[in-house]
Parts: sequence; C-alpha cells; structure tokens
Amino acid sequence: MQQDSLYRVIWRWHFYAGLFVIPFIIILSVTGSIYLFKPQIDQFQEREWRGLDAEQMVTVDEQFRAMQSSYPDAIFHHYRLAKNDNDAAIFHIGLADDSGMRDIYVAPDAMVLAAVDPESRISNFVAKVHSSLLIGSFGRYLVEIAASWAIIMIISGLYLWWPRQRKMGGILWPRIMTGKRIFWRDIHAVTGFYASGLALILLLSALPWTQGWASGFNMLRAEMGWVNQQKQDWRSVQPSEIQSMEVEPLHIEHDHQEMLRYAKLNKDNVRSGGITLQRLDRIARQEQFSYPIIIRPKEVFKNDQKLFSREWKLSSQTQDRPLRRSVSVDGVSGDIIARSEFTDRHIIDQIISYGIAWHEGQLLGWFNQLIGVFTALALVILCYSGIRMWWHRRPKASDALSNKILGRKAHIADKIGVPPMPKTMPSLKLIGAFLTLCAILLPAFGASLLLILIVDFAVKTMKTA
Repeated sequence: MQQDSLYRVIWRWHFYAGLFVIPFIIILSVTGSIYLFKPQIDQFQEREWRGLDAEQMVTVDEQFRAMQSSYPDAIFHHYRLAKNDNDAAIFHIGLADDSGMRDIYVAPDAMVLAAVDPESRISNFVAKVHSSLLIGSFGRYLVEIAASWAIIMIISGLYLWWPRQRKMGGILWPRIMTGKRIFWRDIHAVTGFYASGLALILLLSALPWTQGWASGFNMLRAEMGWVNQQKQDWRSVQPSEIQSMEVEPLHIEHDHQEMLRYAKLNKDNVRSGGITLQRLDRIARQEQFSYPIIIRPKEVFKNDQKLFSREWKLSSQTQDRPLRRSVSVDGVSGDIIARSEFTDRHIIDQIISYGIAWHEGQLLGWFNQLIGVFTALALVILCYSGIRMWWHRRPKASDALSNKILGRKAHIADKIGVPPMPKTMPSLKLIGAFLTLCAILLPAFGASLLLILIVDFAVKTMKTA
C-alpha cells in the first residue's frame, strides 16, 4: 500500500513536470539534432568559396590587404585558414560604426568574393534557438529550468518504469496487441528505459553552457582550486566581464555583438613592425592543428593598411575539444612563446570538454552524430507518447456532463486529467531528501520548485478561507 501511494505521488508530479517540459524538449531536440551537423551545414553554406579556379596564388598578406582596401575602416578580429589551396581565406572583421560583424571571403588571387553576416549562418540561428529560444537571457533561464526538470523527469520516469513483476512485456519491449492505451504507455516506458542514460548525458553535458548553473559552478571551481592557468573552454562569460576585461572571452564567437565590443577595446594598442600573416599561416600549418584554425592578434586595430600585434594566438577551434591546441607567437620575432595542450587543462575542464564534444556530436565523428540523433528522436517519442497517454485517459465530455447533472464541482486538476492523489499519503522523507539534493545540484529546478510550492500553498489557503 505504501509503495502504491508513493508511485501515485511520483506519477502525479511526473505528469505536472511534463506539462511544462514537453514543448521545450521538442524544440531542443529538433534544434539539437540539426546542430549536430554544424560542420556539414557550414561547409554546404561555404561551398561556392571552396575549390576556386585561380590563375595565380598570392600570399595571405596580399589577401588581407585586398580585404582591408575594401573595408578600410573595419576592425580586424581574426583570420581563419583556408583548408585547401583553392579555398577562400576568411577574415572576421567588425564593421565601422558598430554595424555588425562580417566574414570576408577572399580568393587565392586576392579577389574579395563576399561579405557574410555570421548571424545569417543556419548553424548560428539554430544555436540561438537551442540556447535562448531567441529571447536572450530570459530564454536561457527557461532552457536551463526545462533541462533541469527534464533530468528530474527521467529519474522519476525510471522509478515508474521499474519492474514490479516478472513479465518483461511493457518493460523491455512494448505490448502491441493490448489496445492503444497500453501500447502508448509501453512505448513511453520502454523508450524511456533505453534512452534514459544517453538523455541524462546529453542534459548534464549542457549545464556548463547555462546561465545560472555555470556561474555557480565557476564560483565553486575557483573556491575549490579546480583551475589552472588555462582558461575554461566553454562559454559562460557575462557581458560585464567582457567589458571590464577580467576574463578572456574564449567562446564569444557565439555572440557577435560582444565580439565587436571586445575587439574595439583593444584597437588602439599599436606596436610598429611585426610578423606577417603569411608566416603565422605557415607556423599554424606546421603545428598540424585540427581545422578550423584561427589566427587571432592579441591587440586588434587598423593603421594605414598595416597590421601589428605584440602577440598572436594560433589555435584549433574544432568542436572535438580534446583535439584543441594553441600556441602563442611573439609578434616581432615570430618565436613560439607558449603552448597550450588539452592535457594542460584541469581534469574538471577535461571532463566537461569531453561532455561538450559529445553533446555537439563531434567526439566520435559520424557515430556520435547518429547517437545524438537517436537520443533526440527518443526524447521526441517520449513527448509524443506522453501526450497520447494523456489523450487516452483524459476526462471525457460525458464525465463533465455527469458531474454537472449530479451537481459535483470538478477540480481543475481533474478536468485536465491529472493522475489522482492517493487516498493515504506515503512518507515523503526520502522524496524530500532527494528533491533537496536535486535543488542544491540544480538551482534552476530548486527555485522553480519553490515557486510552485508557494503558489500551490496560496491556492489551497484561498480555497479554505
């Protein structure tokens, strides 16, 4: 009896969480599946600037000068190496008068081919929907809350799935010939069982990118000494930190307005004389970095079509983060003055980087992408089957008519088909301890749960008044 009462309580809250989570999970699953193929999508969008027929090849410095002649007032931010000799070089610049960022494609013969707004990239748009629902910081908090509740839903779903009988039908495989209601219940339970581990990895690996959780985790890292001289390799930098230059915005490429602001902060740091882009290009290729490869000056500015910097950073920006490496080059002598390897990072950073590479589908190549698509598809099936389960057990119009005839007032929870509360409440000490632990580890979940409990208490108080 106690177990049955506990089951019903968890089932009820599992249902409530689903009402909130399902729309977000569908959006995140669809956009996440698309973003898994970012390298292929970006390559497709750049297809017309690859494999070009050029009668003569010029140096990268001549390509840069051609770009700067076309955009004399622009702020140079970084140069992305062409992967093949016949591919266009890409110069990332900030336009004059704060009018945005542009990727300038320059052919091997120094012809300026195109200026592309990075915001127009399909992968960039998908990433924005996936991370913020296109509504900024508020959207990022909503996504974080939804992801936190989804974690709780998976754990509670496993409890509801847990076999309480020896028969494996509905546990390891769905029962097909038992009616629609049981069929969709089995699809929901069996899919949840097989996909739960992968879904939890996907959700947990996304937490370092969130708004609130990442900030708290970074404070914990600093307090516990889980940091070293290497900067973290994921973005949780706030605009205020960028403006004050307290941290280096390593993943600011996802926010081009902040990138432009960061570049402008350094545009007047001038040093006469210096190494050429052509030589930096050669050093980067000798290092055999994984593509894409970025060459970024430490100080960024424009000065009579000449480019100077005290120090340059040459780095791989591959999404397979364990393969990322970088070197710092002296801007005058061209000597390598520092190296950064993945193994130099703190073990916590390495673990998170592995998780992020898995999350983006790049850790194990195409196999990782397929697993990511399978996980996202399973989450969509869970959402759809959950809706179908509700549809088959929802209150019918005849029930409402009967209540009206008999003069019974149905509670709103009964009207929408919320699983009923047990007649006798079980001991909630274990659940309380579990929820407290989850609230500590997932602050967004804790804050939203507290708000729900306050609202629920207020509604009950108003009813009894």
